[in-house]
Amino acid sequence: MPSNITTPGITAAGFKPVAMPRLYVAVAREIANYIQKTPLEPGARLPPERDLTQQFQVSRTTVREAMIALETMGIIEVLVGDGTYVRARLTSSTLPWERGDDPGPGPHEQFRMRMLVECAAAEDAARNISEEELGRLRELVAAMDADIEGPTAEMNRQAFHDVVAVASRNSIFVDTIRDLWRLRGSAMWKKIASRVVTPQHHVLALADRKQILAALEKRDSAGAAAGMRRLLDRIRQRYFDDISD
Repeated sequence: MPSNITTPGITAAGFKPVAMPRLYVAVAREIANYIQKTPLEPGARLPPERDLTQQFQVSRTTVREAMIALETMGIIEVLVGDGTYVRARLTSSTLPWERGDDPGPGPHEQFRMRMLVECAAAEDAARNISEEELGRLRELVAAMDADIEGPTAEMNRQAFHDVVAVASRNSIFVDTIRDLWRLRGSAMWKKIASRVVTPQHHVLALADRKQILAALEKRDSAGAAAGMRRLLDRIRQRYFDDISD
């Protein structure tokens, strides 16, 4: 179109930003709308996850994340082995997406990225890790072995993965892995962990980290990547596959 011709009534200011809602947020919004419009009173029971999965035609993981999001907002209460119940009456201000807030990627989406990035970082770390970094990993493994459930245990686990990331000599891996661990501090992650993490889970995960360290000491790239995948597969199963209604 020639530059001296304009179309009346159409300006850039007339368009609205296009945003693709996160799937678990869309499901949470639908459940919240159902609670609000029915309306359901506190104490009312919601359908089980498997029924909601069929209703929304999404994965059970997506429904689970939607329910956890609503639970962290105090809207519903999930009683494992019993069911899910409305906890509070809804107002629009209760829901972050109604205020324009982005609750961020869900735990499962974050964890899929960890599976991709941390395995690649471990593979590169086996080629590049220094003796000083290996020594630091040995110290962290010994600290976890001595006090697997203590106040510094989670910090030691995070530090282990941080050392592996730094040893990859890839700054994008480092930044991404640190961001993903920071996101693990969210209310949704804490809610899931409160239901699924046991001392035995940490014992098995420590054994996996010892195997990762052994592969790094041998400069075994394939072994380090396989060890990291084994660890993350175990965590994925515990966090996302083993929760029942």
